Amino acid sequence: MSRAEWKRTHYSVEVTPNIEGKEVVVNGNVLRLRKLGKLKFFVLQDNDGIIQITARKGEVNEGIMEKIEQIDRNDALSVAGIVKVDERAPRSVEIIPAKIEILNKSEPLPYDPLAPSIETGFDTRLKWRVIDFRNPKVRSTFLIKSEITNITREFFHKRKFTECFTSKITSAATEGGAEVFPILYFDRPAFLTMSPQLYKQFVVGGGFEKFFEIGPVYRAEKHRTRRHLNEFWGIDIEVGFATENDVMNILEELIWEVYKEVKKRREKDFEILEREIEVPKRPFKSLTYDKCVNMLEKEGEIIEWGEDFSTPQEKKLVEMINEPFFITDYPWAIKPFYIARHEDDPKLSYGFDFIYEIELTSGGRREHRVEKLIENLKDKGLEPKNFEFYLKAFRYGIPPHAGWGLGLERLLMVITGAPELRETVMFPRTVEDIEP
Repeated sequence: MSRAEWKRTHYSVEVTPNIEGKEVVVNGNVLRLRKLGKLKFFVLQDNDGIIQITARKGEVNEGIMEKIEQIDRNDALSVAGIVKVDERAPRSVEIIPAKIEILNKSEPLPYDPLAPSIETGFDTRLKWRVIDFRNPKVRSTFLIKSEITNITREFFHKRKFTECFTSKITSAATEGGAEVFPILYFDRPAFLTMSPQLYKQFVVGGGFEKFFEIGPVYRAEKHRTRRHLNEFWGIDIEVGFATENDVMNILEELIWEVYKEVKKRREKDFEILEREIEVPKRPFKSLTYDKCVNMLEKEGEIIEWGEDFSTPQEKKLVEMINEPFFITDYPWAIKPFYIARHEDDPKLSYGFDFIYEIELTSGGRREHRVEKLIENLKDKGLEPKNFEFYLKAFRYGIPPHAGWGLGLERLLMVITGAPELRETVMFPRTVEDIEP
């Protein structure tokens, strides 16, 4: 049987003890290799993880033993053989090879991807990212990330949300700030969007009452911290005829569902990461901004009312509360112009943040009345005429609505215990990182 026929017949089969005695083909890179005279074996990293290939003299033909002598670590191979149960092997099976094809030889690596990352350093690993992906812990991180997006989509589809795809190029800074990336759009200036915020409000106003999107976000912030990136992926929702409490409930349900399902579906990856996660208890705690200020002041923190919480103050709140929590009723002055003010106290807003070890989400009730939006823009020192493309939509009956944006990488960082956000992105973009 030719290799092409083998692939066509067997490539989609998952190698498990249930198919002992079956013929299969696996393709991948050599992760480990040992040649012990009459016994030669290597571990291949394939799409399902790692699989052991074992050749014993007298059990395979001499050509196979000679072929293994030509193999080095990290070579790309295609192996056809018979599945045999062996509890000592990864996945409790090994493959007795009948055919080995070397698809591409590897040069000596600049570093060992199996070495502890603390010895190698992330900057070196990032420089050789294609090699770094072969580290099982790195691979598991991104398999968990992929699963989180699967669970998220399932969650929203079950609740009749519509997945939408908004433009990432805009003619105005989305939230009125200066921290945007300017680009030249043919012969006129434009920007990469800081969030899909304005567009998702348009979508809801157009009749798509329940919106969600998983897409890239760009922030031209010159932060150099473990919790910031200049390009990341956001999970955004917007819901028509809803209040901040409605979307807070949706967020709580999603976080709980993600934890429950990813723990179950990616159990092996958490074992590789040596990470145990607990599904958070519901309902999540909810505290007002004023309550959080009082708690911090009792701990000796000096904070002027109306200021946002610093990173150390946020960390102190996390330590005191020791569970996932919302902060509600923020001062309007520190929230974006599109967040609605309290009807009975305009100094306060219907905005909220969600904290789970770190800040994961910001959201709130939106202002849907055009005259109030114009007032908000002016109060923020912004020129309403620069937002006419946005304001005009609100002249035609956009309903009350609310929403939030959740940082996918921040959620992954908390779930996996990654030491910094760069570990949660295949090709991170920061002030220093633009390659590969």
